[in-house]
Amino acid sequence: MSRLTLMLALPVFAITLSACDDKSSDDDDDDDDFSDDGGDGADGGSGGDGADGGDGADGGSGGDSTPRPVEGTWSVSGYDLISDPCGLAAFQDPGELVPSSLGVSHEGSTDFTVSGDGGEPSSCSAESSGAYDCDTTQTEQSLSDFGIDAVMLIDSGISGSTSADGLDWQVVTTVGITCEGSGCVLLEGLGLSFPCSQELDLAAVAP
Repeated sequence: MSRLTLMLALPVFAITLSACDDKSSDDDDDDDDFSDDGGDGADGGSGGDGADGGDGADGGSGGDSTPRPVEGTWSVSGYDLISDPCGLAAFQDPGELVPSSLGVSHEGSTDFTVSGDGGEPSSCSAESSGAYDCDTTQTEQSLSDFGIDAVMLIDSGISGSTSADGLDWQVVTTVGITCEGSGCVLLEGLGLSFPCSQELDLAAVAP
């Protein structure tokens, strides 16, 4: 059973996730600023001079106010094991699953993708608060090659928060596991329990 640990190498970053649709940027605020600035033209009665207020349209270039990690390749200097209620770390060293780098690419005004060690990207969506979530995916891992009637269902995802300047990025990887089949009892006898989960907080260093 020593090779069982190989089956618990949870593919947090090596899974192709469906791409999120680009969200349109919010330019309405810029239009409101434009109408306010044009009020100076009231001195002439006709308001014609107020057309100069159109310079306010330049603010559109700064319309992207949703915090996202800066683009580029982030290095991963380590991790903290946040949660491991069923003792997965005893079967698989979490450090062996942590990528050495994370690639970030922006999409639209609020979305971005994350790829670990140049692997397939995960699609993520950010909020104005700085919080973000990446698509969750489920994979199945059969243990039939080991003579065990069990299929492990693995849900994996990434979430966290980003600072306003995009240079402080929290990356939390989450894995949830359930088991189906008569062999699940054998796995529980080895010390696992289902459903099982684990969370890692990666130390990401900006490019």
